[in-house]
Amino acid sequence: MSSMGIYDDTAIEGICSRLRVLVQDSFQKHLYVSAIFFADQLVSLQGPQPEEIYTLAECYFKNREYRRVLHLLKKHNEATENSDRLKLLVAQSLIECRDWEEALRYLECNWPEDQGASDPKTAASFALLRGKVYEAMENLENALLWYEQAAHLDAYCHEALERLVGSHLLTIEREIALLKGLKLHKEDEWLRHLYAAKLTASRSSDENPFAEAASGGAPSVLGDWRNRSVRDRFREPMGAAWSPGSSSGETPTKELRLQTFGFLDRGGLSAAMLTPFTWRSSDSAWA
Repeated sequence: MSSMGIYDDTAIEGICSRLRVLVQDSFQKHLYVSAIFFADQLVSLQGPQPEEIYTLAECYFKNREYRRVLHLLKKHNEATENSDRLKLLVAQSLIECRDWEEALRYLECNWPEDQGASDPKTAASFALLRGKVYEAMENLENALLWYEQAAHLDAYCHEALERLVGSHLLTIEREIALLKGLKLHKEDEWLRHLYAAKLTASRSSDENPFAEAASGGAPSVLGDWRNRSVRDRFREPMGAAWSPGSSSGETPTKELRLQTFGFLDRGGLSAAMLTPFTWRSSDSAWA
């Protein structure tokens, strides 16, 4: 953009501010080709600034141009080496390219096991990616260890917990220990209840896996789990079309009721959480 030499620094800064707006507007509308164009102009004007490089790399990633992400971040290696989120984009792009060996080498070199204590959530993201790579390489033992590490570092890393809870990959004892050890905020205890429900449903058991906690005076994790109709409702596939209370002779309505909380211990949930919410889909491709 040599023609930009006719503009002074103040004008260039104004153009860059406008480009940032255009990038975000295109990005939010999922117009990634447009976002890439504007982000590329921004990098050209601003030089190798980490924030602008990340914006362009993210646009490439969203447009599924993973090789371009890798080329860009390799070109600006100095910025990448000093940014954890750029390193994450490199690892995620290698995974999307199904380059498992290179992805594993990159993760091992750029996020050693003794790092990450100062930023648990970032460390959890790296651990999750290592779990995914090991699973893709059919090394399930190491995959489970890294998924557990991710859940330990960040109790809100749902992708890791989804692979661990109710999947029969861990023993029931390890699953229970994992759920008990989740470091959740007090107001998010319902998440532990939800995962416990999934665990019990997957084991086809009437028993509350945390029964001893209830007997010790702590709130029951699965207060109504012995109610078979409630238990069976939870076991319905999440995408199933069903209507609670309708008879078998009625045509089921195309709706998804978020009533999973209905059988959880009401002592730990607010009234707002327990209010049924209904989403109805139209007769379209989304139905």
